[in-house]
Amino acid sequence: RQGIHTLYITVVDSEGNQQTKEQSVIGDKEPELLITTDGVDTFIIQAKDDERLSRIKIVLNGEGVLEQELATTEFEYKVKIPQGDSLIEATVYNLNELVNTKRGRITGFSR
Repeated sequence: RQGIHTLYITVVDSEGNQQTKEQSVIGDKEPELLITTDGVDTFIIQAKDDERLSRIKIVLNGEGVLEQELATTEFEYKVKIPQGDSLIEATVYNLNELVNTKRGRITGFSR
């Protein structure tokens, strides 16, 4: 479940001595990430997080296209598809450093 939760741990040794610790933990899920096309000549990368996206990295055919710090809950970026085969990879992080990576491939694209 998302949110801040308290975790209680109690340890008892063989002689009956007991110690309890309390720690806050953050329940979170990885950010959403989607790679689609416009059906013509553009990849569309969309990222979303309930709390906040912290950064994104986009690589097209092994070349870095974008690496950017973010401070928003939604982000969209468009990349022109080059001629031939193309492999795109996007990695997005949220404020708790949970990560989501997606890849997409188009083969034999021509204009």
